Parts: sequence; C-alpha cells; structure tokens
Amino acid sequence: MKNNLPLKKNQCLICFKDFNNEISLSNLFSSQKIICQNCLKKFKILNLTCKFNNVETTFLYEYNDFIRKLIYQYKGCYDIVLKDVFFNQFKEQIKKKYKGYIIVFPPSNESDDQKRGFRHIEKMIECLKMKYLNLFYKKSNYKQSSNTYKQRNKIANVIDIKNKKLDINKKYLIVDDIFTSGATLKTIINLLVKQNIDKGHIKALILSKTVHNVEL
Repeated sequence: MKNNLPLKKNQCLICFKDFNNEISLSNLFSSQKIICQNCLKKFKILNLTCKFNNVETTFLYEYNDFIRKLIYQYKGCYDIVLKDVFFNQFKEQIKKKYKGYIIVFPPSNESDDQKRGFRHIEKMIECLKMKYLNLFYKKSNYKQSSNTYKQRNKIANVIDIKNKKLDINKKYLIVDDIFTSGATLKTIINLLVKQNIDKGHIKALILSKTVHNVEL
C-alpha cells in the first residue's frame, strides 16, 4: 500500500528515526540528509566500475536482502516516499562524473506503472536533477522477474525504442535498478548502437548487482 504517513523534516525516510543529533560522514556528501546511519549501514556498497558489452558500467550496491525489500516496498507497495533513498548517497558523485549525459532507462510494464501511478526509475533519478529521456517501451506485458536466469535473454525481443532519431553527438547514461543476467542492459545498449550512438558515448549506472556470476 502507499505510504501516507506524515514525515518530519529530519526523519529517516526508511525507518522514520529522528536524526536531528546524528552525524553521518556518508550523508555529508549529500545536499540533504534523508537516511539515518543505521539504515545506511544496511546498504552494501560496491561502487564497482568495469566494462559490460564494451560499455563502462558502474554498480553502486550489492543486491542484498535489505535492497530487495526496499525496492519491493517502493515498486510493489507503491511507497513513492522512498524514491530518493536509492541514489541520494552518491548524488553529487553521479552529477559530477556524468555531467552532460542524458539519462535513459529500461521500460517497466505499462500496467504496473498505471497501478502505482509512477514510473519507478523515472522517480528514482529525480533527485539527480539531470536531463532524461523516456525512450523505450515494451511490446508485450513481459516481466524479467517471471523468468529463470537462462530465459532472461528473451527481453531482447520485447524492448524497443520510441525515438528513431537520436542526437548522435550526445552522451547517454543508462540507469537501471537491478542487474542480474545483464540481458536488459545489453538490449538497451544494442538499441542505442542501432541508432548510430557510438559506444564511447554510452555509459551505464546500475543501482544494485546480484551475486550471479556474469561475464563483465
């Protein structure tokens, strides 16, 4: 269900703890403190950058049980209040590293968007205050989570691009919430390349990576 509880200005968005007198080095890098120290400790930071499909890709966190439950509460229970907790800790780093990039992101199911009243990744990236384009759509009501690890490559036949005339001189940052098999990210990269976007102008930023062994 949606969270309609009133939140205080100095209250953790996750556990509602009042942190008026709490000092957190992690939050000193954010323009606004929104998560308490206890909740911050539950995020397992990776901050790992490597190549995936010849595109520089950065993974911020390990997909642990805490993030799994948090994403479910946000996406599955429509708790839009949580939208800023995912990227806020790295907000200034992201804005500096990807200055001039246009954010693009994989599509979610239209029926899910209608039920929750928002596109989950679109809301997640609002705190970054970066330009973004809603470029992609699903040709059918397909969910990656409903498929096995080996079946996830089917996503390449499901996602397509709306705008066929992208500016090839611009730089594009693919943002996604969960990396499991890499099939979705690979599909988005390939769709951009088909629009004559050079891979040197493409980077990816993934909120969380599962522990599955994927060739990177």
